[in-house]
Amino acid sequence: MSSNHLERDSFIVPPEAKGDRVDRLSTIYLSNFSRPLASDFRTIFSINGVRVKKGKVANPGDRVEVEWWIEEAKALSGEPIPLEIIWEDESIALINKSAGLVVHPAAGNSHGTLLNGLIYHYGGEFFGTGEWERNGIVHRLDKETSGILVVAKTLEAQTSLLAQFKGRSVEKGYTAIVRGRLLPMQGVIDEPIGRDPRSRQRYKVSEEGRASYSEFRVLRHYGSTTLVHLNLVTGRTHQLRVHLKHIGFPIVGDTLYGGRNEQLPMLLHATQITFNHPLTAERLTFRAPLPATFKEFLSSDRE
Repeated sequence: MSSNHLERDSFIVPPEAKGDRVDRLSTIYLSNFSRPLASDFRTIFSINGVRVKKGKVANPGDRVEVEWWIEEAKALSGEPIPLEIIWEDESIALINKSAGLVVHPAAGNSHGTLLNGLIYHYGGEFFGTGEWERNGIVHRLDKETSGILVVAKTLEAQTSLLAQFKGRSVEKGYTAIVRGRLLPMQGVIDEPIGRDPRSRQRYKVSEEGRASYSEFRVLRHYGSTTLVHLNLVTGRTHQLRVHLKHIGFPIVGDTLYGGRNEQLPMLLHATQITFNHPLTAERLTFRAPLPATFKEFLSSDRE
């Protein structure tokens, strides 16, 4: 099990963040920093090398440095969560994740996750022992996104898959239904993505963000929506959702970026994944069929 340890990170306050408190800015621009950590009396904030109180206002161009303590990880428990296993062998498993299922425990989601289900199904021998940093999880899908995930059963498989994701040799294909008639029939969206300073949960296209690249191909136009195939080339948080919103075609059911209070699941599905097998190096492709929610929605939106 990992012990308590000190984390450090920093960021430059962007131009659009004017006159805001250093603790709030840190929860926005540091991906692993949260409000509870900002309130922890042990957390230290500095602006341009000078220690300050958490309520100190930081200005654009300031360098903010933060130090905080990470508590010892708690043992993860297995839970009898249904898993749809598409394919597996002794090294890996391909899971078709349902919409609404969180992949990994985190603040506010300590139970009922895919990892809890994996621990129950396979046992701590493979998952959740605390000896691996990621417990077999090598990539994730948003809670609202359904579709295919590859998980590692061994440390060797985990190491290989993580290297493939880092080297961008893993190909990930998605299917979505978006609002409007998307044209042209195919194209690329090459726009950097960063946190939205107005909301910690949201991201936005921003010049200060990280390079992000998505490809799209229209499959069919319907009455008021478009069925589209997407290739996730980089893999930033909420990338496809942000890119599609940016070009004016938000995903149906995406209340965070779609601007509608829809009583619908988000219609974004990880359809396909291609990678090299960790042991044999064979190039493999796996697919997950579209959930019934896609067919039900499209049947009511015929031209």
